[in-house]
Amino acid sequence: MPFTPHHGIQAAKPADYPQLIEVLIKAFDADPHIAWLIRRDEKRAIAYRQFFTMMLNGLAQPHGEIYTTDSLNSVALWYPPGRGKIGFLKQAKVAPAFIGAVGWNSLFSRMVGIEKMEYHHPREPHYYLQLLGVDPAHQGTGGGRALLKPMLHQCDALQTCAYLETANPNNVGYYEGFGFQVVHSMQMPDKGPKLWMMKRPPRPVGSALSGVATSCASMAV
Repeated sequence: MPFTPHHGIQAAKPADYPQLIEVLIKAFDADPHIAWLIRRDEKRAIAYRQFFTMMLNGLAQPHGEIYTTDSLNSVALWYPPGRGKIGFLKQAKVAPAFIGAVGWNSLFSRMVGIEKMEYHHPREPHYYLQLLGVDPAHQGTGGGRALLKPMLHQCDALQTCAYLETANPNNVGYYEGFGFQVVHSMQMPDKGPKLWMMKRPPRPVGSALSGVATSCASMAV
């Protein structure tokens, strides 16, 4: 179930997606995972937009929960328990956009990497943070923290863990500040980046969230 709206945080509407896609393009411009994932030819700039459009308009529908700030400068994509795995029908639906974003030459190694990522997902029910991005011009203003806290409070209320992956070593400490712990790491194929898999056990209801960082861009496919 979606979390109860908090001050300054709202569920994203389809009309918000174009601006949020631009936020994600800028937030993940230097992300090691995206840099590896997206094709590296003359179509790369178009591929970035195609990829994040696919994430919001394709993969996130109908079960993903997309949240943003009032100013639309930050965005988080969560999947509730049992909804994070990409089924066959969803794969078929987004396949043209995914192939366009990664390119035929890299398709096999990218699919192998994604399969390995899915293998390491927790077996118990969990909320999955697939995307968290803040416009670089607004990093350090608390947008990422504002988007994390309500869902983590909901995880605590439901006594359900949260899970994510990140390829940015700077994000490991950021997420540790919210109670996430590294449970596994892996190297993506084809000279890909290292990924850290992080899980946050639920806390007793009413305990304080701690940790503040200056920036955040984390994703998984």
